Amino acid sequence: MTAPAQATTLVDLEDWVALEVRGPAAVRLVRQPGQPSWLRPADPAPGPAAPASRRADLAAGRAAAHHALAAIGISTNGIPRGAGGAPCWPPGVTGSITHTREVAVALAAVPSEHGRVSVGIDAERHDAVTDDVFSTVFSPAEIAWLGSVPEPVRRRLATTWFCAKEAAYKARFPLIPEILDYPDVAIVTAVTAVTAVAAVANVATVATGAGRTDRFGLADAAGSSPAVTYAVRVYDDAGIAVVAVVARTRRPSSTGDETAGAVTASVLGGTPAGSRVSDTHS
Repeated sequence: MTAPAQATTLVDLEDWVALEVRGPAAVRLVRQPGQPSWLRPADPAPGPAAPASRRADLAAGRAAAHHALAAIGISTNGIPRGAGGAPCWPPGVTGSITHTREVAVALAAVPSEHGRVSVGIDAERHDAVTDDVFSTVFSPAEIAWLGSVPEPVRRRLATTWFCAKEAAYKARFPLIPEILDYPDVAIVTAVTAVTAVAAVANVATVATGAGRTDRFGLADAAGSSPAVTYAVRVYDDAGIAVVAVVARTRRPSSTGDETAGAVTASVLGGTPAGSRVSDTHS
């Protein structure tokens, strides 16, 4: 008989998300390979032609999600797929699932302003994003910044940025269901200046090695009308970058767009840290 899935709590991310959504939150990590017995009756079943890796990913991701929901007091018979294949979370819950060959991670939260706040999470190995995909994932300004960073720091930072874009897309889509490309969510640093820093709700700090620390935020790309603000947090688990994003729709006010919590100083080096599109459809 297969043992039940064992989950690890990512306390730093969990506490941070709870503060951002102003409500209960849980982040749970499950080690691969996932086992078929971890699926519950309402969970989606892998197709008969699905490779073993896909079956493991599905089982591990749902197991992590079951643990996350249980941690915020919600019991379910499974998490089915909704429209477009995305997980169908219980009423009032915003959640996200991601997985690599090594782990699956799920985030579930109950925001105080449900329908206006959503979450996303993504994970990749530190060396996952290489220079040959930069032109697909990053804007010219972001590529220029990465080009000034030596290896192996560059690959680790690029992977973290990639995860942040993925997680931002996952968080944004339930609020504004439109398809974005990677450059549509911009990495904001004082150097790249890819968008107005006033659009940034929070910044993340990532230790990229050799005593180096890089900080960045997220925003809708320059030239677009910012629809949401993003807060971002980075966690490292044994060579794997895990990035959580909380997206919040902007509420018009008598003086224009909402700016509560926005950063008005330089994002890279000077603003205190508060700290798109892999497996959106897990």
